[in-house]
Amino acid sequence: MLLLECGRHSIFLTGFKLHLKYLLQVFKQNNKNRYTFNCFEHSIREKNSFYTNLINICKEAGLPTLFKTLSLKEYIKDSETLLLRLHEQEKQLLFAAVSKAQFHTIYKEIKSDFLMEDYLGDIQLPFDYMKLIFAARTEMLPIKYKPWLKGSNIDFMCTFCYSGESDSVIHILCSCISFIAERKQFLGQNFFNHYEGLTILKCHTNYVNLAKFLKEVFKVRKVTK
Repeated sequence: MLLLECGRHSIFLTGFKLHLKYLLQVFKQNNKNRYTFNCFEHSIREKNSFYTNLINICKEAGLPTLFKTLSLKEYIKDSETLLLRLHEQEKQLLFAAVSKAQFHTIYKEIKSDFLMEDYLGDIQLPFDYMKLIFAARTEMLPIKYKPWLKGSNIDFMCTFCYSGESDSVIHILCSCISFIAERKQFLGQNFFNHYEGLTILKCHTNYVNLAKFLKEVFKVRKVTK
């Protein structure tokens, strides 16, 4: 979820991109007097472990014909082709993992792209606000309901309103009667339905007020705990 939320790729893919960029700089030297260039050329010509690992990555990506010729133009084209394929495959794997999620069900309903969420790019937004929004979107708020603990005979019921509903993100955001005043003040309504709650969590607009609401709610919860 962290990679999807931030619109970032894995450490492997980031490191691999830097590796290809470094090799491109070596290739551009095209100087037989440079040790790095000679090592690079030798590795490809002799097909040592560096080269075979690169080819294996290409095969795993479904592109077995890349990096077969030693020319700068082909290297640049092959590098771009491979990185585009790896980026797309990683995005698909991340979204597939989210779609199969058994516990973080909210996230798969509100995350639909691979872009960094706007609130994370807002340099004016206090860090504690960012943490609250992130925790709400990923169901990691300090509340009783933990979906991964279902079936463990743990009481998830909200003890602030005793409505019989679970103390969940959606309950706090949409319907807990103990936080009507905070909901009205920061979000504009006394109550929301489930769909409206998901829309708020998408954070396309008004994420500052969502953070303010959550901060006030947990201030009240801490006092009345």
